Amino acid sequence: MKTQKYHIGTNALCYPREKSEIVMPLKDGMIENWDQCEAMLDYVYTKCLSVQSNEHPVMMSEVAWNKVSIRQKTCEIMFEKYKVPAFFLCKNAVLAAFASGRSTALVLDSGAVQTAAIPVHDGYVLQNGIVKSPLAGNFLAAQMREHLKETNVEVVPTYKIASKELVKEGEPPKWTPRKNIPSVSSSYHNYMVDNVIEDLMQHVLQVHDRPATDEDLNMIPANNFEFLTATMLCSGQSDFKIPEPLFDPIGTNLRILGGIC
Repeated sequence: MKTQKYHIGTNALCYPREKSEIVMPLKDGMIENWDQCEAMLDYVYTKCLSVQSNEHPVMMSEVAWNKVSIRQKTCEIMFEKYKVPAFFLCKNAVLAAFASGRSTALVLDSGAVQTAAIPVHDGYVLQNGIVKSPLAGNFLAAQMREHLKETNVEVVPTYKIASKELVKEGEPPKWTPRKNIPSVSSSYHNYMVDNVIEDLMQHVLQVHDRPATDEDLNMIPANNFEFLTATMLCSGQSDFKIPEPLFDPIGTNLRILGGIC
């Protein structure tokens, strides 16, 4: 049986390696792969914090719907492997409420996979009141990817680009592909493309302060975004329409989820 080698951290992931897969130790916010989770903890202690785990107490956050068996396994690893002197698991919604100076609050948590509304009362999560939706960061990325496809814009990840040249306005982009690229996996390629799309979304997506018509959106100046290949994207109404399903899932045309929320 071959031993798996993990490459952790932004710098390590930016370097293409043959047959390397991008993996996620979490599913629905809960730990699914314990070997990968322990590899990340080892990386944090040795590369990031550079401390001895048995010298410092640890507090970790967890999703409000975490399972008892996962909580017990987490405590077991922290005490038996890392020998921490004290350990505490706290719901992330409770921490968010405390950070705002409140022990009772309605916490809206929107991440990559899902958006959740979590009621907190006197420092405790009301489990029966949790509401979750699949409309979150990954959904917005899928909407943006579909929009780029419709406008015939090719997203080229960084590992494929050797150099690019300055061009005048209106001219096609000029860039040089990188040679001798290893045969990367589809998961790695998709991860690098998603990084570019995430950067694009952070630069151009906007939310209007009230329901707006197409005429209202046309009055707002468009944003320009330059891709790594020097391709220029002049955005417009899509800047507002792509994130709109987060706030109005019923009245919005959901292309990725088939129009049904």
